[in-house]
Amino acid sequence: MQYQESLQALLINKKKGISYRTQKPIFQLVFQTHHGIISLDVEENAFYAVMIGYSGLLKYEDHRVLSFGPWIKETMYPYPNRIDLSWLNS
Repeated sequence: MQYQESLQALLINKKKGISYRTQKPIFQLVFQTHHGIISLDVEENAFYAVMIGYSGLLKYEDHRVLSFGPWIKETMYPYPNRIDLSWLNS
């Protein structure tokens, strides 16, 4: 079961680097919340959509940002573990 939460957050840092395991770029956003500081993974396009100092409703699942304020939306990028059921609407 995956853990999901929504709460108010302030973006306080952005980190990018290279994964030691895959040698691919990784992107993280660091937020201050009433629970403390949390660091979450995000896709590249979402990483560049926000700036330090932005504040808004943060929705995340496990260690991954799902949405943040008006800047990052759940539909902004695909999730590899989601099943594509778009054909049901046809």
